[in-house]
Amino acid sequence: MDSSGPSCGQQISSSVLPRPLIYLIVQEAEQFAKSHFERIGDPSHDWPHVQRVRDLAFWLRGARSLNDQNEPTLRCDYLVLELAALFHDLVDPKLLPPDAVRSQAEPRDLARAVLGPFWDDSKQGHAWMLDVEQKDRIIEIIINIGWSKDQKRRKQAHVVYDELYKEGVYCWPEFRAISDADRLDAIGAVGVMRCAAYSGVSGRQLLSSVACVDSAVDHIHSKLLLIWGDRLFMNKAKVEAERRQETMRTFLHHLDWDARTAQ
Repeated sequence: MDSSGPSCGQQISSSVLPRPLIYLIVQEAEQFAKSHFERIGDPSHDWPHVQRVRDLAFWLRGARSLNDQNEPTLRCDYLVLELAALFHDLVDPKLLPPDAVRSQAEPRDLARAVLGPFWDDSKQGHAWMLDVEQKDRIIEIIINIGWSKDQKRRKQAHVVYDELYKEGVYCWPEFRAISDADRLDAIGAVGVMRCAAYSGVSGRQLLSSVACVDSAVDHIHSKLLLIWGDRLFMNKAKVEAERRQETMRTFLHHLDWDARTAQ
């Protein structure tokens, strides 16, 4: 794993851009992300999901205090945070054409290919004015976000799992806020709706009376109910996750009751 970038004990350096220019870059990033999701047609991974993740990431960062021991005492590059939040699903293999994924075996190459048109300085946009470090940080964040990647790291890390998350991208404040925001949007009432929506798009059953058949309810049990505690970085995210977990447990209780009514 390339752990380029500052460690948890270093400060982040980035260029300072005028506010009007930052506003233009964010607007252009919004349009770039919107156009991507308009082509996908998956209501569980759509523009509203991206907006919620961005809002949750800013909400989590704004609430951080010096007493939050789970957060490194680093300043946050909020432009990197916002762009990485907007782009966090753009390189998800399940949301890209298979040919695009096969043509770029290395995740960083895939991210550079997908984001290339946005960085392109031959067009009328302003994103080319971001410095190289900011672009690299955005790419490093979006290629490491995701439940399946975390599961893979947990299997590889074994007993030193906690040590893995003390260096590189995993301790960047932008990564932690976006990762937690993405996971919070996967649970609770919104998470249940997204799970059902993706099940419809992918042809997965909502309910199944056969144990070996995958269903939306199975997905809630095998993944969504695990998103709490050490699956999150920030204390505020952990508190919010408890509330959303209770919502899902209540839903499953009533769902089981409904399913058994006619039995």
